[in-house]
Amino acid sequence: MARTWTKIVPSTAAVLAAVIWWGHREPAAAPKEHLPPVVVHKEAPPPSLGTHRDEELRREVQTLKGKLEQISEARSAPLLAPPARTPTFDLEGAREAEKQMLITLNETLERESVDPKWRAEMDERVKGFFAAAGRGTSLLGLDCRTTMCRANVRLDDGDAKASFTRRVSDLLPKGAEGYAYMDSPDDLTLEVFLSREGHRLPAN
Repeated sequence: MARTWTKIVPSTAAVLAAVIWWGHREPAAAPKEHLPPVVVHKEAPPPSLGTHRDEELRREVQTLKGKLEQISEARSAPLLAPPARTPTFDLEGAREAEKQMLITLNETLERESVDPKWRAEMDERVKGFFAAAGRGTSLLGLDCRTTMCRANVRLDDGDAKASFTRRVSDLLPKGAEGYAYMDSPDDLTLEVFLSREGHRLPAN
């Protein structure tokens, strides 16, 4: 915390006016006479030296009060939060991670044997989805094994892509996972991976 320095000014010392008594004493041998009453002289007090100094002190006090008020206002003012840093996104790193995920999914699929019953169920499910999707969305290939399927999809344009993106979750059985890969945001060819109910897709 920053130190706040306050100037301390001593109070003005009182100016004392000295009172001097003047007397007259005769020698002891002299006869007593009726002496005139003792006259006491008072010196006039010197001119006040504090008037000018008092005015300076009053000005200093007013200046200090103003500074203290400024400090008080500064302390009570809300602190401005430092500008938030814009998080940086590692695009190249994200793309590399997606490619590694694609390799893992394809290698896992290739190692699996085929469950004919589940393969037939998924073949009917996926082809029914694309039949209902209408023009602009094409299923180029489908490979289902024991716990995973891979569907290769072709989209004619951006509208078909937007429609497919909204409805792609309908391809998933209950309790399954999905993953879609494209080479770039503008790419219209996708690889879609689906897991079997109760199974998870392999993690990279």
